[in-house]
Amino acid sequence: FPPLTGDALGYTQIAERLKPYAFYAFNFIESETRIAEYADLISSVDPRGPYLLLGYSGGGNIAFRVTQVLEARNLAVSDILMIDSSRHTGHVSFPEEEKHRIIEDVRANFQSVVLQDKYTRRIESYYAYMSDVLDSSMVDARIHVLLSESGMVSHFDDSGREIVSTQGWAESTQRTFTTYQGDGAHNDMLYTPNLEQNVDILRRIITNDS
Repeated sequence: FPPLTGDALGYTQIAERLKPYAFYAFNFIESETRIAEYADLISSVDPRGPYLLLGYSGGGNIAFRVTQVLEARNLAVSDILMIDSSRHTGHVSFPEEEKHRIIEDVRANFQSVVLQDKYTRRIESYYAYMSDVLDSSMVDARIHVLLSESGMVSHFDDSGREIVSTQGWAESTQRTFTTYQGDGAHNDMLYTPNLEQNVDILRRIITNDS
């Protein structure tokens, strides 16, 4: 599941390096029924499971929410692999400059105004979704988080209540929660020179749990 760029192309190198494992990547779906749609797409590829879901940044939160739907349909998710994702237990206000920087970086990749506008809408929709939706309830799947060089994340609102927490995922699974120290800053984890070490860690997790 994609980071806040809303685009799955950033997973191209990971997919190549994780062969022969099959790797399916999704763009951000703008429809309000996105979580059920993701679950439909997954079960259309493999109607039985069990599944192993992966998400980077906000994609980890989507993976968690899709797992809830799949499990509610009596389909098993063995593991959720998150790349530097944190649990949201309160509404989050993202810095406007962060969103605008991502939009400008993405728009620079396209000469077509139509495509620029398409990606702008997708990113704005993704940020709005991540600001409002909370990570409640629990899953049966094991949760793994590959940390950036900054380590565990914890943010508080103005009242002092914790609203974003990496450690919070420990309260979201009936099985195990494990963290791994990855390589690179948050925005650089899928790029060289950090990519190889991070893929090695992901491969070890997949191999041990397959």
